[in-house]
Amino acid sequence: DMMIAGGVDADNSPMMYMCFSKTPAFTKGENPRPFDEDSGGVMIGEGLGMVVLKRLEDAERDGDRIYAVVKGIGTSSDGKFKSIYAPRSGGQAKALRRAYEDANVEPLCIGMLEAHGTGTAAGDVAEFEGLKEVFTENKPEKSGYPDYQHIALGSIKSQIGHTKAAAGIAGLIKTALALHHKILPPSINIDRPSKKLGIENTPFYLNTEPRPWITDGEPRRAGVSAFGFGGTNFHYVLEEFQDVHSGPFRMQKTSKTVFLSAATPKELDKACNDLLAELETEGAEQRHSQLLESSRENSIPKKHARLGFVTDSLENTVELLGQAISTLESKADKTEWNVKGIVYREKALETKGKVVALFSGQGSQYMNMAKELFFNFPVMAAPFSALDKLFTGKNGKSAATARPLSDLVFPIAVFEDEELEAQQAQLQLTENVQPAIGGISAGLLRIARDAGLQIDFAAGHSFGELTALWAAGVIAEDDYYKLAYARGQAMAAPDDPDFDAGSMLAVMGKVEKLEEDLTEFPDVVMANLNSKKQVVLAGPTADILQAHDALKAKKYTVVKLPVSAAFHTPLVGHAQKPFAKAIRSVKFNKPQIPVYSNATAKAYPATAKTIQKQLESHILNSVRFREEIENIHQAGGRIFIEFGPKNVLTKLVDNILSGEEYTAVALNENPKKDSDRLLREAMVKLCVIGLPLQKFDPFALPSQVAPVKKSAMNVRLNGTNYVSEATRQEFENTLNDGFQVSSPAASISNSGSVPSPSTSTGSSSPVSGTSGLQTATGSQQLFDASLKLKTEPAKQRPANISTMSNQQPPSQQSYAPAQNQDTMERNLSGFYQHQNETLQVHRQYLDQQAEYARTVYQLMQQRIELASQGTAIPPEVDQQMQMFHAHQSETLRVHEQYLNQQSEQTQSALKITELQLGGPGQQ
Repeated sequence: DMMIAGGVDADNSPMMYMCFSKTPAFTKGENPRPFDEDSGGVMIGEGLGMVVLKRLEDAERDGDRIYAVVKGIGTSSDGKFKSIYAPRSGGQAKALRRAYEDANVEPLCIGMLEAHGTGTAAGDVAEFEGLKEVFTENKPEKSGYPDYQHIALGSIKSQIGHTKAAAGIAGLIKTALALHHKILPPSINIDRPSKKLGIENTPFYLNTEPRPWITDGEPRRAGVSAFGFGGTNFHYVLEEFQDVHSGPFRMQKTSKTVFLSAATPKELDKACNDLLAELETEGAEQRHSQLLESSRENSIPKKHARLGFVTDSLENTVELLGQAISTLESKADKTEWNVKGIVYREKALETKGKVVALFSGQGSQYMNMAKELFFNFPVMAAPFSALDKLFTGKNGKSAATARPLSDLVFPIAVFEDEELEAQQAQLQLTENVQPAIGGISAGLLRIARDAGLQIDFAAGHSFGELTALWAAGVIAEDDYYKLAYARGQAMAAPDDPDFDAGSMLAVMGKVEKLEEDLTEFPDVVMANLNSKKQVVLAGPTADILQAHDALKAKKYTVVKLPVSAAFHTPLVGHAQKPFAKAIRSVKFNKPQIPVYSNATAKAYPATAKTIQKQLESHILNSVRFREEIENIHQAGGRIFIEFGPKNVLTKLVDNILSGEEYTAVALNENPKKDSDRLLREAMVKLCVIGLPLQKFDPFALPSQVAPVKKSAMNVRLNGTNYVSEATRQEFENTLNDGFQVSSPAASISNSGSVPSPSTSTGSSSPVSGTSGLQTATGSQQLFDASLKLKTEPAKQRPANISTMSNQQPPSQQSYAPAQNQDTMERNLSGFYQHQNETLQVHRQYLDQQAEYARTVYQLMQQRIELASQGTAIPPEVDQQMQMFHAHQSETLRVHEQYLNQQSEQTQSALKITELQLGGPGQQ
C-alpha cells in the first residue's frame, strides 16, 4: 500500500576520487557544466533522497500532499558494449520509448526533461543523441505539438554534482517539485551550449534561469532520466497532480511583511524597543517566527500609530527595528514618514470611497515582467493561460509555429546579443505587448482583491482603459482577454511594407506653449495629454522626425517612443473597424463603480450600450489623462494604485496632483528589482495607510521554528575529537584527585624507618605520565595522556633499622664499632631531611603540572566551542599557547635531569650506608 524508495551515497573517500580519476571522468574545472561548450567532466558529491510511493486513489483518499503522478516507467540495458562506463545512446533511447509507451503520451507533450547530464563531453553528447532520436522520429506533420524549442533541458548535477547512488532520486525529487510549484528550474554553469549538440534544431533548450511554467490547459508533464554504470537505463514520465493551487503550498523562502502598532507613538516606540530586546536574546528565531505569523493578520485599529516594513531575515528585522526606533525619536513631530523602506503613520486615513485603480498602457512593458510573482502567486498565471489559448489557436485555429504569449514575455535563454534583441523586438509588437500588459495588470488586481481590496474608481491609460472596464464589471473576464487579443491584432501594422502607420514622440517641458510651437506641423497631433509637463505627439513618421529636431532645438526634452503606430490618431483607422466588430460581439454590463474615459476625461455613462458605442472609437481619440486624474481627485479619489508593469502612471499622478492631498503607489515600480518584494513593499504602504488587506499571501506555508530540544541521539561533529560526558567526568576527577603525593617525613621522624631503594623508582612514575602530556602533538594524544595522570601516592615499604639489624647474621651484628653507629645515624638523618625537603618541592611542581593540565583542558574546550560556531582562533592566542607549551616542555626537561641526579645521589647514599654497616658479601 505504501513504499519508501530512494538512494543514499555518502562515500566521498579518497578511494572514490581515485576510482573516478582512473576512468577519467573528473572535470579539471571548479564546476560541473552539463551540456556546456566547456564541459570537462563530472564532479562527485554526496546525497540522500527518499520519496513515498502510493497508489493515486489511496493518496487522494487519505488527503496526502501529492507532488506528482508517475505516468510511465521505461528501463533498458546496454548489454555488451565497449566498457562498463561507456554510454550508448541507442540503449538510452530504448528506455525513453518504453517510458512514453507506458505513459500512453507523446514525448513532445512534456515541458521539461531532467537529463542524466553528468558534464562529461562523451556522456552528454551520447545522451542528447538518444533524446533527438526519440523526440524527432516519426513526427507527423500535424501532431498538434510545437515545432520550436519548447522543452526545458537541465541536470541537477550542475548544482550538487553527481551523487552516484543518489543521483537518480535527486533528479526525480527536483522534477516532482517543479511540477508541484509550476516552475521550470534552472540548470546552472552554462555559458554556451555545446556545438556538438545542435540543440537549436531540436525541441529542447537549456534552461539557465527559473521560468514560470504556464500551460494553455494541458497537464504539465516532465521526463526524468537516470543512467548507471553498465548500461542500466531508467526513464520516468511524471505529470502534475493539481493544475492550480487554491491554498498554502509554497515551500521556497520569500520576503515577509512586518507590522507593529500601538495606541500612541510613544507606546509604539516602547513596543519596538521591547521587541528588539527579545530578538537579541535566546529564542529569537521562535519569537521572530511568531512576529511574522501575527503580521499576516494585519489587524491594526484605525486610531493606532503604526509602522511596517519588509524583511528577509531575523538579522534584517533587527536592523530595521533599530532604524525605526531611531527615526521615531528623531521625527517625533511628524505624522507620517517613509525611511529606508519603513513606512509610518500616526493613524490611518479614512479610505472608504477614495481608492482609485489605474491600469497601465502600452510602453510600460519589459521582458520577464513580474516574473517572481508567477513563482509565488498562482493567480498570476491564470490570465496568461487564457491568452496562450488565443495565441496558439486552441480556439479552433491550428498553427504549430504560433508561440504562446507567455513564451514571448518569459522567453527561453539565448546566448547571443542578436538573439536577445530579436526577443525584445518580438515583445514590442503591438499584437503581443497589449495583451501581455493586460495579463500582468489582471494578475496584480487578482492578488489585491483576494487580499480584500475594494476599489471605488477605475481608469486606464490607452489600452489600460479596457482593463479598467473589466475591473468595474462592465465586461466578463474571458471577454476581456478576447478583446485584449483582438485590439492588439487590429492595431498591428498591415503587412504592406509601404504602409506608414506613423510614429509617436514624448515631449517634456513647458507644454502649455507646445501647441503654438507645432503650427508648422499640421499633421502632428497631441495624442496623449499626460501631465503638466508631458505630452505625446503622434503623426506620420517623416513629420515626427522633423518635429523631433525642431522641438529639441527649442529646448524641449524629446524621446521617440518604441511603438509600431501613431495610436489615437486617424493613422490607425485600419484598426477601428475590426476592433469595433470585436466589441460588438461581447456583452457589456452596467459598471459597478465609476470608470473614467480617456476621450472625455469624465466617467462613462451608466448604460451598457452607451459604453459599448463610445469604446468603438476609443483608439482614434486623444488620451486626456491629466484632466481625467484631476476629475477623479475632485470626485474624492485620494489613494491611486497602479496595476501593471513599471510606475509610469504613478509618476504622472505625482506631477498632476503635486501640492494636493493624495497617495500614489505602484505595485511593480522598478523592472530591475524583484517583483515579489516590490509587491510586498507596496502592500506595506497600503496597509499602513489604512487599507484592510488581510493575508494577501495565502499560498505560503506557515513558517514555524520549532524549539531545539536536546536529544541523546544528537551528536555534534566538528573538526576536533568528540569527548563523551563520561570521559569528561573522569578527566575532571583526575584533575581534582590526582597528583597527590604523601610525604613520608612523619614516619621517618617517628619510627626511624628507611624507604627501600625501589621508592625512588616509584616516585618517578608521575613524571613519565606528565612527559606524555607535554610531548603529545594531537588532541587525542593530549586527552589520552591527560587521562593517565591519575596518580596514587606511592606505597612506601619502610624497613625498621633495628628490624633490619635483627635479620642480619650474628657475625654482622657484632661487626660495626660503636663510634661508627653515631656517625651513620647523623648522616642518615641529614640525608632524609634533605630528601623530605626535596619531596615538598616536588609536590609543588606536581601541583603546578595539575594546574597546567587543567588550563590546557579548558583551552581545548574553548577551541571546540569556537570551532563549532565557525569562529577562527585568534593567531595571537595560538602563539601564546605555543610559547606556553615550549616553556612547560623545557621545565619538564630540567626536572627530568634533576630527578636523575636525585636517583644517583640516593643510590650513592645507600651504598655508603651498606659500607658503614659492614658492606655486602661479608658473612
